[in-house]
Amino acid sequence: MNELAELRKRDVPMPPWLARAMRDAAFWMALVIALMFLLALATYSPQDAGFSSTGADGATDNWIGRFGAWIADLFLLVFGRPAYLFPLIIGLGGWFVFHSKKLPDVRRRATLLWQLSGFIVTLAASCGLAALHWSGSGFPGGAGGVLGALIGEGLAANLSFLGATLLLLGLWLAGTSLFVGVSWLNVMDSIGRFGIRGWQYLRQRLAEARNKAEGRERKEARAEVVREEQRKSATRTPPLI
Repeated sequence: MNELAELRKRDVPMPPWLARAMRDAAFWMALVIALMFLLALATYSPQDAGFSSTGADGATDNWIGRFGAWIADLFLLVFGRPAYLFPLIIGLGGWFVFHSKKLPDVRRRATLLWQLSGFIVTLAASCGLAALHWSGSGFPGGAGGVLGALIGEGLAANLSFLGATLLLLGLWLAGTSLFVGVSWLNVMDSIGRFGIRGWQYLRQRLAEARNKAEGRERKEARAEVVREEQRKSATRTPPLI
């Protein structure tokens, strides 16, 4: 341990411009990879040659070419619709690296491991829910892929459809809390507070509009009384003196 500490003390710090350049390069590469991944998934065609298909002919309709068709077929076969989470995680990873001030230490690495485990739980729960609730037409392995069929249908066979759905929803909420670091209780509290404030604002506006309408009605009534008095005065015979 002492030798390791001594080696760390002797390490020459990285120049700030090089660290910034490396963060920028990692961000742009992650962004490009995430975009290519997303386009490959979005332009998937069962007619292309891929992991589970030899293709109808030599042509490829995928926008990222044969490699994109192969990757899209593999991920859609295994994960189904939730495969679209992978471009998201790649883009978020690049964003976090871009905003990072230094290389991750041991504690941050442990945090990253917890976040990675949260993503895995979220992905598995998403596949199970997709297999239970979404149509699988157009996907090589169904809406949830092979993983979703194993998880969703396996739980539904032992817990019933409703029990499997509730369990997977709980796992999805727990996984996203670990992955994103969001508290769903705080989210519900914020939604409730926003709803109450919105209702109070709406009631206030309605009350103001009602008061303005009543004020206009009273003003019109007074104006009508004045006009009536003016008409009576115009038709009244002046007194003889």
